Amino acid sequence: MAQLALGRSLAEAGDVKRATEVLNQVLQRDPQDLEAHMALAAMYSRAGRREEAYRERMVCLGLQK
Repeated sequence: MAQLALGRSLAEAGDVKRATEVLNQVLQRDPQDLEAHMALAAMYSRAGRREEAYRERMVCLGLQK
């Protein structure tokens, strides 16, 4: 939970590289963590990384089923 908050904070601060590292660490421990995937999608979208944002959104949709 703390890692997720840290990743989101880093993303909000504009540190995309470090935020990506932290959020991916969260996903290594729990690949089904919807909140981490959503945070990655939002961060990628803000950073203009459309393909990665799309991929994460599709993962989110798959997890909701």
